[in-house]
Amino acid sequence: MVPEGAKAVLTFLKQELFNSFSWIYILSVAFFLFLVVLCLGKLGEIRLGDDDEEPAYSFFSWLCMLFSAGMGIGLMYFGVAEPISHLSAPLHSMASPVVQTRLSCRQRRPCSTRCSTGESTLGQSTGSSASLWLISASVTVCR
Repeated sequence: MVPEGAKAVLTFLKQELFNSFSWIYILSVAFFLFLVVLCLGKLGEIRLGDDDEEPAYSFFSWLCMLFSAGMGIGLMYFGVAEPISHLSAPLHSMASPVVQTRLSCRQRRPCSTRCSTGESTLGQSTGSSASLWLISASVTVCR
């Protein structure tokens, strides 16, 4: 009961925000494009600081800093997003070998009847290394 109600409320709020504040997005994109035009034009040649002052960092250092900032943002985002995604959809190793085979077949594409129905020797294996080998073999067959 609660998830359906929350979904309805959140969907309504999202639609209202999009309908009411979409102009902010359009304005920010227009402002960004305006800044790009300024940078590429004559005003982009204006130096910040004194005329005889050398830049504090080289162009390569700036590129490295931008790359590091992008990597840091990605790590901060995926540092939270990946565990949450594993929480919402557990890994295949948590399931039985037969379920693993079925899931791997469904995720790739429809394959043979034997694979999609789960009728394989996977369930008969008792050794963990043997079952891992069989899982990888069945996934290969399903490709």
